[in-house]
Amino acid sequence: MLHYLKFTTFPLIAIGVMHAMMQGGAWMYAGIAALVLVVALGDVLLPDDRSEPRMEGEFFLNLMLWLTLPILMWVTLCFTWAVAPVDVLGIDAFMLNTFGYDRLQLQADTTWYQWFVGAVAGAFLFGAGGTNVGHELTHRTYSMRDMILGRWMLAFTCDASFAIEHVYGHHKNLGTPADPATAQRGENVYGFVLKSTIGG
Repeated sequence: MLHYLKFTTFPLIAIGVMHAMMQGGAWMYAGIAALVLVVALGDVLLPDDRSEPRMEGEFFLNLMLWLTLPILMWVTLCFTWAVAPVDVLGIDAFMLNTFGYDRLQLQADTTWYQWFVGAVAGAFLFGAGGTNVGHELTHRTYSMRDMILGRWMLAFTCDASFAIEHVYGHHKNLGTPADPATAQRGENVYGFVLKSTIGG
């Protein structure tokens, strides 16, 4: 079962990044630091996993994918609430009286560039969760639930149409000159990047 712990990486990092964002100030840097340390250094330092996985615990593996959508929604709501200039629906008063959490003071203590760094950390979460997981779930044309979840995840990166073009366009033309996302043998890398960006 320890083998499956690596699949909890995204939810755990996302929760940690959101906790750091809600602390404001210099804590905004912790989100980027966690992403760099866990993803980049983990990729460099940990050995490649060449084991042949057995398909056990399928529900747990799917659950880690399905949790991505509520996590992205939570990231969006928390960050929007954190930057809001007023007390929306009395949430700030409730949080202050119940937990001693003074969001408005934390907001005042956070500089614009710290908010920018926090937004970049959130964008990384959207890319890792919304794009990667959404992309994989839209491949599951046999499951309406997974396709809808995938499309919603892709919507967080403003790319919900990807689910249609990728599955029914790119996959149909994969490996042929009609597919702009397939590099042709000997094609210049810069020309390919331009072609795939403009053509799909």
